Amino acid sequence: MKKFLLTSLSLILVAAIAIGGTMAYLTDTDSDVNVMTLGNVKIAQHEYQRVIENGAYKTDTIDNQTSYVLEAFEQGKALLPATDPSNNGAGTWDSTTVRMSQVDSYGGMQVFVNPNAQDKFVTVENTGKTDAYVRTLVAIECGSGDVNLIGSSYHSNWSKNAVGKVEINENTYYVYEYIYKGASDGSRHVGGVLPAGETSYPNLSQVYLKSVATNEDMAAIDGNGNGTLDILVVSQAVQAAGFADAQTALDTAFGEITATNNPWADGVTVPTVVTTAAELEAALKAGENVVLANDITMAAHITSTNVGNININGNGNTLNIRGIYSVGGKNITLSNVTLVDEWTQDYAIYNQGGKVELTNVTYNGNINKAIQMAGGGEVILTDCSITGNVTGSYSASNIWCGDGRTVTVNGGTYGSIFMNVSEGANILSASKITVNDGTIGKLILETEKNTKTGDGTGYKSATLVQNGGTITELVENPQNYDLSGLTKLN
Repeated sequence: MKKFLLTSLSLILVAAIAIGGTMAYLTDTDSDVNVMTLGNVKIAQHEYQRVIENGAYKTDTIDNQTSYVLEAFEQGKALLPATDPSNNGAGTWDSTTVRMSQVDSYGGMQVFVNPNAQDKFVTVENTGKTDAYVRTLVAIECGSGDVNLIGSSYHSNWSKNAVGKVEINENTYYVYEYIYKGASDGSRHVGGVLPAGETSYPNLSQVYLKSVATNEDMAAIDGNGNGTLDILVVSQAVQAAGFADAQTALDTAFGEITATNNPWADGVTVPTVVTTAAELEAALKAGENVVLANDITMAAHITSTNVGNININGNGNTLNIRGIYSVGGKNITLSNVTLVDEWTQDYAIYNQGGKVELTNVTYNGNINKAIQMAGGGEVILTDCSITGNVTGSYSASNIWCGDGRTVTVNGGTYGSIFMNVSEGANILSASKITVNDGTIGKLILETEKNTKTGDGTGYKSATLVQNGGTITELVENPQNYDLSGLTKLN
């Protein structure tokens, strides 16, 4: 029974930031979280799991068949040994499949009956305008243990190559290469070419521990001793034109994947999974990136004075906190989290001089300024929902941005955004907001006051560049300043 007494580990599949080289005949490089591209190609890596509803996997009728329903993958789930020793510990195949059309892919995917197998369906979407060859690289932590105790599944529309053991951050991982081949019947993505606008079949699909795994086995596999099985996933893409096949194209662009040539050769930051407020505070003080394993309530501020940069992936959970406070050019990065403030503070987030990047962040509070950003720096808002009632002076808003701020909105819903310009004898820092997508209920632009002097001192205006999205109400010059300094483009 020893194998059933194993302390549960968190399965954490981490998005690595990877930098690749360039080649003279492949122009326009792009490096982003989870992906590496060359040759005017853009891709997005998507990760899914089955929805659990009332203790069972949810099903629906998709493609006229009964199918499991997918949702975005969440980190930090328990990974326990399989209870069925058959099929190398994977157990038998489930009669209900996962129809992939629900995530803009195609066909169906089988899953294990084994209840301890964890889902991780990874697809690659060609978001650009150029046909591409793609591959996904997966590095599984094995430390000094036996990597063969960790099983996984993938679809035959990909070819799987074992690269071997690789040292990453003084820890040992085993790297696998998945090359996309296209549909096995030749009906889609012939020769592994992923057309622009389409999505691949999943490569990595499920991960499990074999039934013979023991406490000692897993202690050896957890080479960095962080209590998690760390799995790194990066997808690469290159233009298909001019190459005979995917392997040749990808190896030409990025090099053959080896122990010394891989996306993690220069190291990678593996986040820490936390379950309590005390663990969250300790991880931030240690300078670690954090993933929330569950909802957390923290009856105190998170401040940059004792934690430095703040990087939290909410993993779909709720963070109930008095406020996140960052000054002195420190950065705040939040993703996939719902912020709640039961203490009715002046702000949920305050940042002075640093970069603020919010992705899929939800906040619906009733305070003067939900988010206050002062003293210059960059703000990137992607697919957030920042709303709620605000009270106070004309500057009250859901998001308040001080002079010198550069704000970019890439989708989402925002009740009100105020672009402020400080007043003073020598203020020359203009604010600028670029709206690419999303909806802003009210955008308030504080414009230039008509008091410039001959030496160039005076006030600078807030400016707007609108490339897309919707601004329901635009308020210019809220204090009846002279409008001559306002610049609206596009």
